[in-house]
Amino acid sequence: MAALIDFDRQYMLFAAGKLRGKEEIKDDELTQALNDAMREWLSAKADYLGGKTPDEYFADMDARALVDLLAEYCAAKMNVPEPLYGRISGEIECIPLLKALTKDSAVCSAARATALRLLCDMNADGLTEICVAALLSDEESAETAAEWLKHAGYQAVDALKGHYDKADPDGKAAILDVLACYPGVDATADMLIERLYNDRDRRAMYANMAGRLGDERVLEPLKRLSQLTDMDYFDYKEIVNAIEMLGGDPGEEREFYGDPDYEALRVADTMPINNDD
Repeated sequence: MAALIDFDRQYMLFAAGKLRGKEEIKDDELTQALNDAMREWLSAKADYLGGKTPDEYFADMDARALVDLLAEYCAAKMNVPEPLYGRISGEIECIPLLKALTKDSAVCSAARATALRLLCDMNADGLTEICVAALLSDEESAETAAEWLKHAGYQAVDALKGHYDKADPDGKAAILDVLACYPGVDATADMLIERLYNDRDRRAMYANMAGRLGDERVLEPLKRLSQLTDMDYFDYKEIVNAIEMLGGDPGEEREFYGDPDYEALRVADTMPINNDD
């Protein structure tokens, strides 16, 4: 395998040459100068690319070579060159290879995550199931998958519900975080209520989801939970916030003497306000 070209370093060397000798410039001027340097670098033919521009260097590669090179950069813990990313995103023949890459356990997680980001950018077909699988099985891809699913529309709901029963507690949490973006689905409120009662470590997170979902059926369970004695202040506050978001009355605020979060806020409230300017 040939040594990978460090395009980031080459650009920085190019930009440094353009800025050399300039007097100190303001931040906005520096940003403009770097953007100008980037455009010039992308259009400049370079000896280390065989007399080609960065875009021309990748232009002659077929889909397999492009995706393989993407995986190599990720495996080497190097940033994927922007010209390579752009070339792949404009090549429809890369889509099936990227889909295969997202499922390939033999490659590094960074390669799978980058492949998924590209598929989302390209709005590839079949993304719902691909993102659900990534959400539940690939930690590095999970954020990208969740973000896409939250904007995919109600088509994502059935796919997520179909995986819920067999998911572990982490998977259930990930699924419900997405489902909370789709109000009006009765099963979501039922799932949230069950998790609020049975997953003590994630009560605050599920309370936040309940507030986002906006289903009033979760209101009464939240009120019951707000009265439990075996609860820390952080969980209590998230539950109270959710009750208020759902239009309920959380009642008089409880005291949590001895709880570190509660005590820290009490101390902060007693600190004098400095109005000196």
